[in-house]
Amino acid sequence: MAHRGAAPAQTCEAARVVATRQNALGAALRCAWCGAGLEVGSERVAGLVECDACGASTTAPWPSEDDLDHAYAGWYRPVDGRFTGAGDRLLRWSRGRLARRIDRIAPAGAVLDVGAGDGALLDALRARGRSAVGLERPAGDGPGHASLPVDGVGLPRQANGRPDVRLVEIDEIDEPFAAVVFWHALEHLRSPAEYLERAGALLEPGGVLIVAVPNAASVQARAFGERWLGLDLPRHLVHLPLPALVARLRELGLTVERVSHLRGGQVVFGWLHGLVGTLPGDLDLYDAIRRPAARRRATTAGVRTATLGAALLLFPVALALALGEAAVGHGGTVYVEARREAVQSVRSPAPAPTPERGSAKVVVVMPAYNAAKTLERTVSAIPRTWVDEVLLVDDSSSDDTVALARSLPLHLIWHPHNVGYGGNQKTCYLEALQRGADVVVMLHPDGQYEPNLIPKLIEPILRGEADLVLGSRFGAPGLARAGGMPWYKIAANRGLTTIENRVLQTELSELHTGYRAYSRELLLTVPFLRNAIDFSFDSEMLMQAAHFGFRIAEVPAASRYFDDASSIGIRPASVYAVKTLWAAGRLALHRRGVWRSRKYRP
Repeated sequence: MAHRGAAPAQTCEAARVVATRQNALGAALRCAWCGAGLEVGSERVAGLVECDACGASTTAPWPSEDDLDHAYAGWYRPVDGRFTGAGDRLLRWSRGRLARRIDRIAPAGAVLDVGAGDGALLDALRARGRSAVGLERPAGDGPGHASLPVDGVGLPRQANGRPDVRLVEIDEIDEPFAAVVFWHALEHLRSPAEYLERAGALLEPGGVLIVAVPNAASVQARAFGERWLGLDLPRHLVHLPLPALVARLRELGLTVERVSHLRGGQVVFGWLHGLVGTLPGDLDLYDAIRRPAARRRATTAGVRTATLGAALLLFPVALALALGEAAVGHGGTVYVEARREAVQSVRSPAPAPTPERGSAKVVVVMPAYNAAKTLERTVSAIPRTWVDEVLLVDDSSSDDTVALARSLPLHLIWHPHNVGYGGNQKTCYLEALQRGADVVVMLHPDGQYEPNLIPKLIEPILRGEADLVLGSRFGAPGLARAGGMPWYKIAANRGLTTIENRVLQTELSELHTGYRAYSRELLLTVPFLRNAIDFSFDSEMLMQAAHFGFRIAEVPAASRYFDDASSIGIRPASVYAVKTLWAAGRLALHRRGVWRSRKYRP
């Protein structure tokens, strides 16, 4: 289950066979990722139809088994290896690095490699003393498999005779695994979402799911279009942008711990292949680096030399482009690690609160403005065994937020006039204190932050280890990008946080999150009623907490950027940045006695 690209003029016979069937199959096409109906004829790239519901694209028309048999002909993965020179050794080295990574992050136990191919990862894992099983689709039910014999105990075997590779569907496997790997395999499957769901169910508690796929939203995908290496029609059936993959993993109850735009492989090569393909002469770099038996078409020595020479000259350009697209969060491939919780998920209600919570009263406050579209979903996801009351303060919304809130299990306060985000929070905290809260959690009602993180937010306060806990979108590598945070917001966030850390003498990963938990003592001490009424209220609260000596902690918190999530525009964001820097400057002047401020006095 590896992939390659093809230029329009180089499209293989199977793709041409598929193209003749478009009128017959297009009308009934459905999204291969979420199952929603698709409208053929709106392709951004020929052969793909994008789903409005999830953002994934589906190969159209949908290939038959005969089409895929042609596409996965013997040249695709010959038994004696695919690449010339050091190519196969480099492949085994990369699988060795992946095996070392799995050993570091996964608990003890066996590993399942979905789409094991020639078994390079299985060999690397076994060399490290870890049991590993490969999976390929069975004969007659997947691409390129002929009828294969079954051994004496009824275990199907792969064409190359490896007993550690099973030719079965994933739903026929029932033993648990410490890790499940989809290394450029998910895009080849007819039912990728179902495979992913089953893989999540096979994970042991604390187990890790690792996925590497071409990124359909990458810069190189848009630059090269039909020539993109990661397109690979018709072998690739689903084409995923990162948000669609991450959203599905979270729906399965998995915690996304790492996202990388460089670890997934073929990032630099994707650019190199595309750049070489734009040169005159119909050059194909992927064919040029493969063994003669593994090439899709015959290539002369002169053409191959010219292709490799062009690649050598263009390598610095490809490397720079790859690093650039990774820096902005749109790499050619995406690598994701997601973990199954080691203990019972907070999504499943427990019979009683944990003993650590004791008698502390926990109140969730929700500053709301025009949140009708997302409010009910957010409230329903709050883990009620950890929360005593939910308080919503509506800031004179113009939609149905108030009417909807009256039907939900929460306490409602509404402002007759709009007083701003900071003014709304002042009402939230005053009311929570009046209601006897020991811990107050601020949760935005727009669904941008996960309510199931509330237990992790409040536990440091309940244990007496912190007075303020921040849900950081930068608390784990790749979290912000995985949630769809724009690159310019990432850059601005990191820059402001660096400056504020120097002023506050802290080492926090993010100081601009809207997901927070406060202790009662902090809210009674910090003069937050003197703060601004706009978004800079949050920055001033942090400055005050640090100045008054309260302990600040943070936990990783995933966020989601989508159409209905609230987000300030460029102009108010710029104003917020300036006011944040001003607040930091005022605190520095106050501490030096140059210019005292009432905001930093009891």
